[in-house]
Amino acid sequence: MAARIIGVTGHRPNRLSSWAIFRLPGRARRVLARLERAAGATGAEMRLVSGLAEGADTIVAREALKRGWTLTALLPKPASAYERDFASRRARAAFRRLHRRADETVVVARAAEAPASPSGRYRAAGIAMVERIDALIAVHDRGEPAGPGGTHDVMEIARRRGAPIVEIVV
Repeated sequence: MAARIIGVTGHRPNRLSSWAIFRLPGRARRVLARLERAAGATGAEMRLVSGLAEGADTIVAREALKRGWTLTALLPKPASAYERDFASRRARAAFRRLHRRADETVVVARAAEAPASPSGRYRAAGIAMVERIDALIAVHDRGEPAGPGGTHDVMEIARRRGAPIVEIVV
């Protein structure tokens, strides 16, 4: 069966140049179209699973929604707590807009059962995403890994589980 449930992991704005942010929507559109063709599917038959983190996640999610894909928001903690991780009011508003468009929301760890560290919660979300997907889009800069739950960590989890990875190097 062709890949129809696609995850996305990628850097936040602090790891993306303004040029990368400018070019990423077009590059994401090309990758999404290629995945549709490989699956023999229309956008409506495709699903993106995203943590909706500021940066690459939200850019790819917007492009997938424009193509008619459905969206699963897979969050490391409840949305009201998660949005406090966003740096600006504008980023929080963008998160809320995308989150409202998700037809499914999965909260990986409620407060009582969440790993103690923020990176532990993000890593748990990365593992949960990889368990749900057929393939992963990874937007990264080939730089040093940020640690548990970061883009490179999620890529390694996907590799270990045998999930195909489509890389967009920025």
